[in-house]
Amino acid sequence: MKYDRIRYLAPIVETLREMGGSGRTAEVIDRVIDKLGISEEEQSEEVPTGGSRVRNQIQWARWRLVLGGIIDRSEKGVWTLTPLGHEIDTATF
Repeated sequence: MKYDRIRYLAPIVETLREMGGSGRTAEVIDRVIDKLGISEEEQSEEVPTGGSRVRNQIQWARWRLVLGGIIDRSEKGVWTLTPLGHEIDTATF
């Protein structure tokens, strides 16, 4: 499925690793979009409530990673890998 948020799980973790384990929300999202080569056209598609569908899906993917104990949500606006996030094999996603 084109908008399946699962496709963002591994790129988020890999991006955070490349950034030293943490990064600000907008920067992480921008890097994930670049990493996946998502077109401007796809980025411009909106969810019914407004805003980019791609960015929305990446945020939902982050939430799944939080629930899985891979990303820590203790600091608002900063995505940080937990010890599990540093260790996990992203091929298992």
